[in-house]
Amino acid sequence: MKYLIVLLLAALVCAGGNTGVWHNNTNPGHPSAREGSSSVTFEVSGSEKNWVVFGGHSKGMYYNDVYSLNLADTEPTWKTLDAANSPSPRAFHTSVGMKSSVLVFGGDVKLSVTDNAVYELDLSKEPLKWVNRSATNPPSPRFAHTADVADGKMYVFGGYDGKNILNDVFVYHYESNSWLKLKTSSPPPGRYGHSSALYNNKLYIFGGFTGDKMTNPTNSTWCLDLSTNTWSAVDTKPSSVTGKFPEPRAFATTTLIENKTLWVFGGLQVQDSSWVDTNDVWILAMEGDAWSEAKNIRPNNAPKARHGGVAAVMPGTQAMNVFGGADAQSNTFSDAWYFIVLQ
Repeated sequence: MKYLIVLLLAALVCAGGNTGVWHNNTNPGHPSAREGSSSVTFEVSGSEKNWVVFGGHSKGMYYNDVYSLNLADTEPTWKTLDAANSPSPRAFHTSVGMKSSVLVFGGDVKLSVTDNAVYELDLSKEPLKWVNRSATNPPSPRFAHTADVADGKMYVFGGYDGKNILNDVFVYHYESNSWLKLKTSSPPPGRYGHSSALYNNKLYIFGGFTGDKMTNPTNSTWCLDLSTNTWSAVDTKPSSVTGKFPEPRAFATTTLIENKTLWVFGGLQVQDSSWVDTNDVWILAMEGDAWSEAKNIRPNNAPKARHGGVAAVMPGTQAMNVFGGADAQSNTFSDAWYFIVLQ
């Protein structure tokens, strides 16, 4: 049997393109089923890499709980982090890591925006306590936006405020606890439920909905050069194997791996005026802007199609760990998987 598996892997490698395999990695004590959570990973030490998950919702129930998983542990177990003064329950907010802290911004409760404060949870201080870092000139309250960190600053792009689809960029300066609306040129159309990543001092965004009521998904990629504050559409290249691009989608689960490739899993699509989900994996090479689809060698062993999950990178590997999410019928999931590319 092992010999046959080796032959199969060798055949797939020779066929060209990315091939990989999914592993169910649902660890004890995991958060309840939910979508719209946010997550951050912290490199605490060589033997500890904590994946921190906050909030989300499931079937009308909204959460403000905090869970942590040490991805570097040989037998990882989720831990609930008890913290005082929690922000109100929310979903489709953002979390970023700043030094030893989690910073949370925005979010919604039943499609009504919550607030526009920044909440900080310093994981290095006991007892754990959330701090409201209200600041001057904040962005409008919003959800389904993105947030990324560069040089001690948090960049917030787009989202939905309940009435408007946004394409503005706000910068939160952590040290001075202040906001600045960035003046940019040639911005993309407004969008929400998109993905983002910072690479080589540029903010990349992919996908998202461009119409209200979750319509008009896109598969376009744009980047904002942070040195010039200029937007430009990225002329990405299709898969060299299939000649295809990823289908337009929103609320995909994404992560940047080894600061080289943006991995995109699943997402919500629109087909024949109906919402459908996918569980495919696409990889965008940040150098060369080329897409490739990672084929799962075990199609019967994979997470169900979904959107709205969270992702982290498995330590010491090129593997994407994903947790939670929901399908187009609003069924939420509490399982965790990781996908590792064999070539």
